[in-house]
Amino acid sequence: MIGGLHGDLFHQERLLLNLVDVKIKLIRSKPKFCLQGDAGYKVVLEKINLLVRKVCVSPHAKALKNDTAKYPLNRVLCKVYSVPQGSMSFVQDNIFVGQMLKRIIIGCVDNDAFHGTFEKPPFDFKHYHMNFIGIYVDGQPKPHAPLEFNFDKEKPSFIKEKPSFIKEKPSFIKEKPSFIKEKPSFIKEKPAFIKEKPSFIKEKPSVLSWTL
Repeated sequence: MIGGLHGDLFHQERLLLNLVDVKIKLIRSKPKFCLQGDAGYKVVLEKINLLVRKVCVSPHAKALKNDTAKYPLNRVLCKVYSVPQGSMSFVQDNIFVGQMLKRIIIGCVDNDAFHGTFEKPPFDFKHYHMNFIGIYVDGQPKPHAPLEFNFDKEKPSFIKEKPSFIKEKPSFIKEKPSFIKEKPSFIKEKPAFIKEKPSFIKEKPSVLSWTL
């Protein structure tokens, strides 16, 4: 296996200076969370390597004579909310208090898949026949009107909501997601809902809530 580290530091574009200590701590997930199949299997790590690219950039050394190095980071937070089984609506107030968020990604999974099970992948996002989702800041919908869906197999309606995902997908998503399709098979795929703050919204203390 090989891949990048999904951390705040590694998603910023500025280069790291020489002689700067960086400590990386990786915490393994339970086997039933990262594996899918029969019970009893486990992951054995025989060798781990960290691949780092080095570059030679002389102007940085000159600039540091007059100023310190600054690394702008986009802080990523993950919050979990449980929706009781059988609920027809879910409203969560005061998700974040303070600085306005730049992007929100909402994904819905089964409870046992989230905590880890060999039978289900942890990222098996489902729509659960959701028909409405909206995010409100100071009582106003942001960044646009709430999205309305209809995942009924006979009369599906979700095409007009897909452009918001294509336009506002995170920069680290390089390829077109597999579930962006025009045919009804999208109903069986794994949607994730992304809300991104438009450029005209100023940074200010706000209270954020979202409605499902």
